[in-house]
Amino acid sequence: STPSSAAFGAVVERAVTASPRFSAKEGEAVVTQTVEGRYLVILGLGAEAGMDSPRAQRLGGQVFAAAKGLGVTRLAIQLDLPPILAAHLAFGLRLRSWQSPPTLRRRSTQEEAATLVGAVVIADGADWPPLQALAESVGMARDLAVLPGNVLGPDAFELHARALTTLGCDVEVL
Repeated sequence: STPSSAAFGAVVERAVTASPRFSAKEGEAVVTQTVEGRYLVILGLGAEAGMDSPRAQRLGGQVFAAAKGLGVTRLAIQLDLPPILAAHLAFGLRLRSWQSPPTLRRRSTQEEAATLVGAVVIADGADWPPLQALAESVGMARDLAVLPGNVLGPDAFELHARALTTLGCDVEVL
């Protein structure tokens, strides 16, 4: 269940009050645990006047890094940002969450389960879908760049290329 705005605000206020060194500078974080045992990460955004898309993307990456460092596997984010900046924050989070393809990772099942899923959507509306498609495209390009030739033969490359049709691209294999 999602806490009410008043209850959430009270939890945030207690966490900030308990951390006198927190000044809400960009990237500065306070981590606390709620009564339910969930982690609460309060990330400073810095001066509101200077908030732009690249800065929101950078902060999204910092959110992911903080969550992954805690072993978080599910993430809910509450923002007080315009929709376009929330979409860019989600974009930064998605870019930072990229991992090499499973064929290249040597992790146990437990370590895989402790990895934060990159498909977290924290923005909605018209601003998010183009950035989501771009993040998926960047992820696909990264995957193709790191796959060795013995894994990415012509048939495998064709499968990856055909996946672009889900993003609205026309693919023709000659």
